Amino acid sequence: MSTEITIRPWILADIPVIRDIARQTWLDTYQDIVPQADIFNYLETRYSTTNLKEQFTILIGYVALRQNRIVGYSLAEQKTFSRRQHIISHYVHPDFQNQGVGRALLKTQINRAKSTGWSEISLAAMVQNKPALAWYEKQGFRFDESAEFQMGATTVALKIGLLLIE
Repeated sequence: MSTEITIRPWILADIPVIRDIARQTWLDTYQDIVPQADIFNYLETRYSTTNLKEQFTILIGYVALRQNRIVGYSLAEQKTFSRRQHIISHYVHPDFQNQGVGRALLKTQINRAKSTGWSEISLAAMVQNKPALAWYEKQGFRFDESAEFQMGATTVALKIGLLLIE
């Protein structure tokens, strides 16, 4: 099986696959952190087809493909006031994790931020998602800030990561 990863900008036709990857990764990653009902409600709101279509022209999005199959995605927004690109969603299907897909997507977001002249990339990760925090730290993010996030009836503690772009 080919291990080549192709990264390309997202297109509207990718939305159903992005929704599926979000569902798979959220259930796989957060089922012991957030009640399933809150996960499903959040996904149906934040990752609804309508919401993603509305954000399509605003977000900086990329998908990762392996053998012409989308296996991951990364969506970011630009925070003009801080010259920061904020990654709002960065997920790889569970069957393709630990194979360089997330790193390739992150590298693409970093290169995009550099080419635009941004000086930072930020993101948020759940405090209880230790593997993600460790992975982002390995990629150079520093987690010095905290926040809370309401997902249905669940309050989730977040760490805010920052990567300075050289």
